[in-house]
Amino acid sequence: MLLNNSTPDRSLVISYQPEHEADAEYKVYYAWYDHEIKEMQFEDISEVDKFSILLDARTEEAEKNFQNFALLIFVNRKCPDVIGLAANFNPKFKLKASPIINIDDLIYANVSDKFIHNYSDGSKGQFIITGRMDIARAIPLAYSWELKNYSRHKRMVNESIAVVEVSFEEYLNIYNGPTLPNTIQEWDKRQSIFYDILTGHTEIMQSTKTSYTRGEYYDAEDRLHPLHRYKLTDETHHIVLEDVLDFSTGIISDVVGKAHAFETNSTEHTQGILKTLEHSITETELAVDGQILGTTSKSLVGSDLSADGIIINLWFNCANFWDKWED
Repeated sequence: MLLNNSTPDRSLVISYQPEHEADAEYKVYYAWYDHEIKEMQFEDISEVDKFSILLDARTEEAEKNFQNFALLIFVNRKCPDVIGLAANFNPKFKLKASPIINIDDLIYANVSDKFIHNYSDGSKGQFIITGRMDIARAIPLAYSWELKNYSRHKRMVNESIAVVEVSFEEYLNIYNGPTLPNTIQEWDKRQSIFYDILTGHTEIMQSTKTSYTRGEYYDAEDRLHPLHRYKLTDETHHIVLEDVLDFSTGIISDVVGKAHAFETNSTEHTQGILKTLEHSITETELAVDGQILGTTSKSLVGSDLSADGIIINLWFNCANFWDKWED
């Protein structure tokens, strides 16, 4: 049995509930295509009481990777060895399709834009997660930007919790002038998003590895300065929230495009739904020859959420990336 989500803007949760009697000779498999290893995967669900399947929205990317399709396969192991009505496998089951919010990946998250978060080195900072956005749209200089090796997989953990796992790389090269080095940044990002479609319980984890490079250039006195990767950072963000249910959908900005947006309305609202907040970062300074000059690390140890106007913002990509700026 082929399961297919043809809606362009909503994911579907398919609830499978068998009603036939279990039999060791009757097998039921959930099958889907793993686009990363380019193979079909099969999961034996013969003995489940209920099973949930997440089908991606029908976007160009999902269709290319068959993420809006799945199969239910019913196997009668008695045939062809035994012929007769008694050997027939007549599966009985219920299927229920429920449209849910289509989350592709995290664009951006913050817990206020104020410096209210305390770190282990004594500093204060912001809690901001920058996910997949076309940041180069905000840069007025000449640049090249590339999104590379984007991969996304969605699945159901149980009847109500959807998981979105994403990895991608970004490359940005900014031209600063004839006697200045280009500014080059490269990001390697991995996201895990857990979302309970019934309660709004939301957990977001992102790891980000960033490299900072000065391009090769000749200065005003015609001296050559070689390419220099001068800094590496490795950071992790983790946030857990309750009752994330009231989304608005639309164009956020020229940089972000179309997104599902969630925003708290007050400090009290923020205090009520924020359950976990973690952030750690390690910075490594490098010499021109690649030798390590020094390494520093810090982690979030607490946040002051007492002031007025402490707002949480979450933005999630919800459409084909290149169609995000169309209404």
